[in-house]
Amino acid sequence: MKSAEIKNGVVTNIVLGSAPGYIDCADSVSIGDLYSAGNYSKPLVNIAELKAAKNLQINAWRMAANLSTFPYAGKLIACDELSRSDIDAVAGSIALNGTFPAGFPNAWKATDNTFLSIPDIATFKVMYAAMTVQGTANFTHSQSLKTALAAAITQADIDAITW
Repeated sequence: MKSAEIKNGVVTNIVLGSAPGYIDCADSVSIGDLYSAGNYSKPLVNIAELKAAKNLQINAWRMAANLSTFPYAGKLIACDELSRSDIDAVAGSIALNGTFPAGFPNAWKATDNTFLSIPDIATFKVMYAAMTVQGTANFTHSQSLKTALAAAITQADIDAITW
């Protein structure tokens, strides 16, 4: 015999045997099932499928955030695929040769079309670190959304999760 905890008409927990505040249920009852007037029923939507789709959406949101901009020196720096390719090419030249690539203009263009001075490798590293900080913040935010998703038990809970 099992018992179910019910919150707002939804099964939120199941235990073997009886428990205070829990309602007896059949072995077929699962977390996420609906309860009304003494009857259990399966939701019309598949919560597991909704969660899987939302997880993919969270990953897409994070990718979009990583490919947008990051703040540096009071400006926003583009980090779309082309810009990131340029940033990584400069970083690669520094890593391989210890110098900027030939012809590097010692500046970086912000999204407002102004130029920020990048006079030396140390300054470039600070800009690169700012990009990394933004990427880490995006990852942390996506993980908090995934924690909320894991706790979601209804479609409304899942739908409420946004970037």
